[in-house]
Amino acid sequence: MRTRYLLTAAILGGVVSFAWGSVSHLALVLPGTEPRAFADSNAVVQLVKANAPENGIYFDGRGLFASVAFRSDMAQKFTSLAPSLLRQFGVEIVVAFILAWVLLRLPGMTAFQTGILFAIVGVAAGIEELVPMQIWYGFPRSTTGAEGIDLIVGWWLLGLVLGALRNRMAPAPAS
Repeated sequence: MRTRYLLTAAILGGVVSFAWGSVSHLALVLPGTEPRAFADSNAVVQLVKANAPENGIYFDGRGLFASVAFRSDMAQKFTSLAPSLLRQFGVEIVVAFILAWVLLRLPGMTAFQTGILFAIVGVAAGIEELVPMQIWYGFPRSTTGAEGIDLIVGWWLLGLVLGALRNRMAPAPAS
């Protein structure tokens, strides 16, 4: 029963997380998360390529942070979004599986209580991951805030789903 719960929770939780991410990044576009275009992207690409000879993370103390991932032929990185979307969906399934596994080790609670607990854990995860990006690399506060809200809402939704599934498929033993 618990294996069935874990597999169902991983898939359904992955779908919910992926759907929320799609809504928050494509439909809502939370303020601070919208990408901006370079004034002259060809000039920027040539300048970066000349100064960042290998793919990787580059940083300058004056406020420049760059993730460089050029293809060897310098063609467009994303000829199709499908492979990246599939990998992201896989990430969401793994996260849902891990959180479902953790949930099985906790005392029974309502789906709403699980959602609140996961949202609080999302706050901690956001502080640990997002705030240092602002401190060290100068990510804008609006980006940190928007991504934090995205994480908290996403994990709250995930908690609701996983909590409801657990109560239905693998209820905690009575104490």
